[in-house]
Amino acid sequence: MKRLTLIALALLTTTTFAQTQRVDKVRVCLERANLTPLKILSKVSMPKRDLDMALFTACDELDDPTKNESAGFAQIDPIYDQGVSVVSSVIAGFYKEGIAALAENLTGSPAQREYRAHLEMIKRIKDPHERLIRTWNLAKSHQGEYGPIVNLLRNPGQIIDAAAEGKRGGICREFALLLAFSLRWVARPYGVEAPQFGGLGPYAFNATIRYSMRHAWVRVNMDKFENGKRVGLQTFDLDTTWHDVFAPLNPRRTGEERWEIAEKSRRCLKAIECVNKVNSSH
Repeated sequence: MKRLTLIALALLTTTTFAQTQRVDKVRVCLERANLTPLKILSKVSMPKRDLDMALFTACDELDDPTKNESAGFAQIDPIYDQGVSVVSSVIAGFYKEGIAALAENLTGSPAQREYRAHLEMIKRIKDPHERLIRTWNLAKSHQGEYGPIVNLLRNPGQIIDAAAEGKRGGICREFALLLAFSLRWVARPYGVEAPQFGGLGPYAFNATIRYSMRHAWVRVNMDKFENGKRVGLQTFDLDTTWHDVFAPLNPRRTGEERWEIAEKSRRCLKAIECVNKVNSSH
């Protein structure tokens, strides 16, 4: 019996070591692409199947805009963008005023209090990447069924309550609102103060809602560090309406030229090839 136990432990140790090696090699593939969404993916822990889907999703949005509607978010369209800027500012104003007036603290229903407790637990995690993916998963699981709702403005507590009752949570604007609200709640972990000389610091991020004429999603900013020094921002988008797994995306509608998107797409596809080779060899 003792011998069998030792053999089992040896096999388990070997398997764990091989799994660790595979994960490390996958992270190298993702980091080598030098794309912010893939760098974020390299720092989170998720099942292999979810990681494969997240990587596919990140690259899919960089595909040919004529074949992929979502990739069109990244392209230049001055007249369209001017219209979007006016409409989005009005909608954003409604949301900001509504949230401020409602003083949303998630202290109403049992569902709200449970959601708040989850956020408080996540806020205790120091690693910003772990807070990001856990908050994304929390918001995704509590946003309810997609579908138009009667009231124009629904606050986070109402979205959570609707989901708990098996009702429609809303459409993209409500889902983006819940995700942004949740990310802001945990944007800086407990016990970590804001940097004295500006910036977000290595443990914090911020989140804003972004709009187009057809869609709403969330943009996240994190400080970028090289050799321990802050050198700028890492910016990526998140979308709990279109996607089922945590998938950092190239920032939509930032005015990038098509050749820039094409180059990012090429590097992204190379990362997929690299990851597939690692997975096939283990």
